[in-house]
Amino acid sequence: MNYDPDLLDQLEELGAAPWAGRLWRYLFGETNVFRENTRGARWNPSDCPAIYTSLGRDGAVAEGAYLISTQGIPPSKQRYLYEIEATLSRVVDLSASGTLEGLGIEREDLTTVDFGKCPYIGGAADYLGFDGIKVPSARSEDTHLVILTRNLEIGDNLKQVERYEVP
Repeated sequence: MNYDPDLLDQLEELGAAPWAGRLWRYLFGETNVFRENTRGARWNPSDCPAIYTSLGRDGAVAEGAYLISTQGIPPSKQRYLYEIEATLSRVVDLSASGTLEGLGIEREDLTTVDFGKCPYIGGAADYLGFDGIKVPSARSEDTHLVILTRNLEIGDNLKQVERYEVP
């Protein structure tokens, strides 16, 4: 995909920093905790594999609750909350106030069914070699970390710490 040079410059100017710490992920059934989204979603186009996580437990639970609320029939599979330890070398932070607006995204854009420009920005971050983007949550006060996995060795950079059953 071709990316707008101005967008690439904006992302480069924001800079990337190492990030290490604990993350949370909400999943159904026996899904592999490191299964990548390869179909495309809010922050990744389909040609850019990504793992969606939250910096806070509450953020992951809020995302899971939202997903359940969108289903006509609630999923019957057991739900799990995973705690993950991550070490990433190039994370760009889009969660600071005003940053998304500077990239052409309004807060309301985070809650629409149409993902708008968000996947394009994630794809551009991947193109630049970033291995993660921090983004605000639409459903909680937590920040999410979308891990762009193309340049990562999951076993080296991501490790499952714990798995908790969600009632």
